[in-house]
This record gives sequence, structure tokens and C-alpha cells, in this order.
Amino acid sequence: MPYAWETAFLEEGDMLKASEEQEHLYDDFHCFDFSPFHDGIKLDFHTSFHKSFCDGKKETSVLVLLMTGGGQGTQEPRYPPWRNCWFREFLTSHTIIVAPRVPLLPESPGRVVKQYMRAVLRYLGTETASFKSEITSRYPTMVSEIRTDHVFVIGESAGAIPANYAWHLSRGTGVKVYEMLFLYPLVNDYMRLKWDDFMGRRYEKDQVQKYTVEILVERYTSPVQLSRVGSVPPRGMGAAFGLSTTLCPMIINGISQVRSTWRLIFMGWSVLQEMQAMADEDYSLTGACESPGPDENILSPRTIVRGVGERLIEMWEKEKLDEELGKLDSGMLAEKVGAAHVRKFGPRFIPEMDVFEITLDPPTKEKPDYCPKIRTLHGLRDIHVPHENTEKFQRLIRKLYPEPDIHCIYAENKAHAFAYNDRGPEIIEMIAMLRGDCESLRACQSSSST
Repeated sequence: MPYAWETAFLEEGDMLKASEEQEHLYDDFHCFDFSPFHDGIKLDFHTSFHKSFCDGKKETSVLVLLMTGGGQGTQEPRYPPWRNCWFREFLTSHTIIVAPRVPLLPESPGRVVKQYMRAVLRYLGTETASFKSEITSRYPTMVSEIRTDHVFVIGESAGAIPANYAWHLSRGTGVKVYEMLFLYPLVNDYMRLKWDDFMGRRYEKDQVQKYTVEILVERYTSPVQLSRVGSVPPRGMGAAFGLSTTLCPMIINGISQVRSTWRLIFMGWSVLQEMQAMADEDYSLTGACESPGPDENILSPRTIVRGVGERLIEMWEKEKLDEELGKLDSGMLAEKVGAAHVRKFGPRFIPEMDVFEITLDPPTKEKPDYCPKIRTLHGLRDIHVPHENTEKFQRLIRKLYPEPDIHCIYAENKAHAFAYNDRGPEIIEMIAMLRGDCESLRACQSSSST
């Protein structure tokens, strides 16, 4: 049965298909999965490196931490063909790619994603020998050195959130980020108010809300089943459209506001909010924002919790259903069951006010004592993740760090996720820049080894 997360708002022909080149892009790479435990957390890695790396020569590798996109819920690092074709043109044969699979949301609020990323960094930084043994136990002739003091981090779309954590949380982990590459990064709350148009098709408000409720119900009742592996490309832009355009009344850290239902999936501060807190040295964020106008696409929280409750009741054993039905009418039963279930993930439904209450942990309080090189590629027609947020991010970097090495390439007439199979001048410019950076990185490693 297809999942609403993958199919909502999409029609035949909408999905970008992997080309034959993409399908065979990593045929000359060794790829394997492993799941170590660290800090009491089970990690999940997809690792790949060029087969020529197993030639018995002892060289220094470039460690790449790849955080793929898809709102983390559809993040699928196990599908290498879906990585941008041009990655191969600057990732050398000395590259080891590590793609951590962040826990599926919404069972992972912001603090859980932070805990997971900190464990990833500590494992790579303090148990490098264990990581190396995972490789050599499979490929004994791979004898190259693995360095964690010059790590290259890639954050694509929503992958920018854990990618930033890789930098912000690196203090004391044994990992230092040398450079970060952001592709149309999601650094702000995901809220897009134009709800009536998706991929050139018009939608009525009730259609958009219906799909969005289905997506949320599915995420709260069967999130683990949404993982895909193998040759199925990641999906989810239809779900992203629904979650970003459908708004919901919330009380966040005591402040009443209206936010997109994306906030019910990712319950953490945005990258811009965390960076602003560091710049202002004020970590008492309330999460307030401007509320949209009265005619916007606002969904009742009661509709969401009742939808979750109805789905759970369908899944119950008949004996349990009969017992509960004796206490409440069907509508109130669904509301009670749904509210209790959603509460496990963070949001508390307040029926008297028809609102969700969410409490967020404080943002990251330790400003990193260094700023890596930062390269960003963003389309100027990106309606999902507006390029203005990238500009705000760069302004905050410059406020926090004197003379940072940052550069952004803006692509005219390009939308979100355009870089998968694009070969325009902006891509060529970025490849040339990244090649030079990788050469500088190898030179840094060589000089620090002597």
C-alpha cells in the first residue's frame, strides 16, 4: 500500500526518475551498512568509498559526513544513485562517505536529533579505530588513515539541520568540521503560505487539509514503516507542500501563535533561531512569530487528533474497542485516544482551546570556537526553502565570526532540489570551487601529519 507521505499531491510523472547514469554512479564504490552503539544510542550508518582505496597503499582519507534531505523522515542515504551526479566530480578516490540515518520523525523531537548527532560525532571522533575496523573487517586491504580533524559535511535541504548540529556540537567530540556544503538548506521554520498551487495544479483548501491530516495521521501511527531502501528514490515533496502550507494554532513555550504543521513533525529550534541566540547571547527564545491573515489555510488541532485516534481504533483488537466504546461516544473516544498518542511525541492537545501546546528545549548554548568554510548553492525560484533564509544565515555567520570563508552561488530560475541532475553554469562553478577546497584539505592533512 503506498504511503500518503510519498504520494500526497503527486501524480504519475511528477517524480524525478534516476537516469541510467545515476543508477550506475556508484558501481565502482564499496557500500555497506553497520549499526554501532555509542553513548547508549544505536547509530545507523551507510558507508561508501572508492574500490581503488583497497589497493594496499596507506594514504590519508577525506571523511565526508553526508546529511541527505527529505525532512529526515524520507531521508534515505541507502540510495546512492539519488545523490547528485556531480558529487562524484569533487569527491576523490580518497573519500570515505558516511551517511548517518537520523531517527525517523516525529518520534524524534529536536533534542533527540541533537543527542543522536552528538553520539555520531563522538563515535567517529573517539572510536575512530572501531570505525576503521568496521571497514577493514570487510575490506582488509583498505589500510588508509582516517582523520576526523578535517571533516567535510554536506547538508541538503532538511539535511542542513543535522549538518549544522555536526558543527555546533563538535566541541569535545574529536571531530572538527573543515568545510560545509549546503544545497538549498532548510535553516528556518518550514512555512509557505501559498497553499492553493502545487506543481501547476490548483487545490481547494479542504483538499490540502485532507491530505495533510492523512500525512500527519500516518506519521504518528506508522512512522517506522516509511523507510525505503534499494532502488526506490526518496519522495516527500508533496508531503512537504502540505505540511508547510497547512497552519495550526499552537502555544510554543508559552506564546500563542500560528505555525505550519511541519512544527508537529520537527520540534526543535530552527538553525536561524539557534544562530540568532548565539549572536545575541540570549537563549530565552519564546518561538514567537507573526501569525498569518485570517483567510489562510488553518487546520483545527482537534481534526488531527481525532484522525490519529480513528486510525488507532481501526488497529485495535475488538475486545479493547468494545471496552473503550462503553465509556465514550465514538467522536470523543477518537479525540481522547488520539490526544494521548500524539502527546507521546511532544504536542499536548488542549481541547478547551483547540490548540497544541509545545515546549522546546533551549537552543544550543555553546557557540563553536571556529567557523568552517561554508559553500552554499541555492535556486532563486525555490518556493519551498526561500533563498532569503540563506542570506540571513550568511549575515549571522558574519556577525558571529570575523572574516569567515563563506561563498554562496545563486542559480537563476532554479527551484528546490534542482541540483540532482543539473549541469548549468552554477553547478560547474561550484564543482571548480569544491575541487580547489578538497585539494586544500588534502594539503592541510599532509602538513599536519608531518
